Amino acid sequence: MKYFPSISYNKLTSCLVMAVVLLLSACSDSNDFVYIDDDENGEMSFVLSDENGNTQAIPSGTQLGIYMIGNDGTTTFQQVKVDEDGHIILTASARGKQIVAYSPYQEEWGEDVLTTTPVFQVQTDQSSLSSYNASDLMIGSAVTTSDETNASISFQHMMAKVVIHIIDDSGVIDLQQVSVELLNVFYSVNVDVKNVKVMTIEDTTTDIQMYPEMVTDWRLSSYAILPPQTIAANTDFFAITVYGVRQVYALPETVLLEGGQTYTINMRLTDQGLVLDGSYVTDWEEESAKTIDVKA
Repeated sequence: MKYFPSISYNKLTSCLVMAVVLLLSACSDSNDFVYIDDDENGEMSFVLSDENGNTQAIPSGTQLGIYMIGNDGTTTFQQVKVDEDGHIILTASARGKQIVAYSPYQEEWGEDVLTTTPVFQVQTDQSSLSSYNASDLMIGSAVTTSDETNASISFQHMMAKVVIHIIDDSGVIDLQQVSVELLNVFYSVNVDVKNVKVMTIEDTTTDIQMYPEMVTDWRLSSYAILPPQTIAANTDFFAITVYGVRQVYALPETVLLEGGQTYTINMRLTDQGLVLDGSYVTDWEEESAKTIDVKA
């Protein structure tokens, strides 16, 4: 009769553990897999900001289009949403890649944006905050390393911003009854996402209803976003409607509206009517820091 040597349960378990350890050791030497133990899910968190360092430039809930480009040119696309902290989370596949992103997401653009120049149009009615934000095309990029879990993407405002302040010196007008619109402006661009450029389409124009960003008993501040363009001197550029009466205004000098900049016009409502009270060009965010003089 033959006898087979017995193997205890503990010895069998030890053998299995040793085999697993050896297997994992062999895998760790492979160039096809890198294990990052400081992030259980392998995800990457990105802080978003604009060219002025504003981390609130892209509102939470905004959908972004993200392209991850490998060294071999392979491109992966993701659609992601900005979280309540102004961040986005990408999968581990974002490590060691060039990241190209744009906001807001355009469903009709598809996944071949990096090899085409799709058309982007600002909203013609920007009287609501959502339509105003939907007009703010931004493009950003970053290059990640294979071992980082946190990074940042800096975006550029591709459009220009126009702000018109109306200061009521008369004290008799309800500024809730005042509206402002831009006249005969270009509203479309071809977008080169990969090279972070836009080319204004100059064959059609439209009027744009402005967003009443601030309304008080003495001040109305209206905002609008439009493509880069030149407004020639003496061209009718905006209209102000007060209690149903519409007045059109021309610019006294030629103005170049560039992407990432703000052109601000100050108007004063006096006993003699609305009068121009100066204008200036700033970076995108600096306009809000300027003091508006209130004359007695």
